[in-house]
Amino acid sequence: MKYTLEKSLISYDFAAALIKKALEHAQDIQLPISVAIVDSIGNLVAFARMDDASLISIGTSKGKAFTAARGGLDTEGLADFLKANNVDTLSLQDEKLVLIGGGSPLFIRGNS
Repeated sequence: MKYTLEKSLISYDFAAALIKKALEHAQDIQLPISVAIVDSIGNLVAFARMDDASLISIGTSKGKAFTAARGGLDTEGLADFLKANNVDTLSLQDEKLVLIGGGSPLFIRGNS
């Protein structure tokens, strides 16, 4: 039997560039946000919170990033999938999951 450990495919530099783009967009639409980038197994790689972003957005941004990475779907899509399949979200038993729209998985071309 062969065991492998999946490694993160995202570098800090790439995560920081993604955060910069997200913050620029948020500034353009005048919406203060927090943004979190996690690796493929949900570990935090980079995080930023704009000056006027709510304190609650710190935890929700990290949770949305974790949920999207682990579920392989955007957080809204995962919530819809669970609802359509009559899965009680309380049964998931993972306090890190956040089923609020806004979290998106990142797929890097050429890597599985």
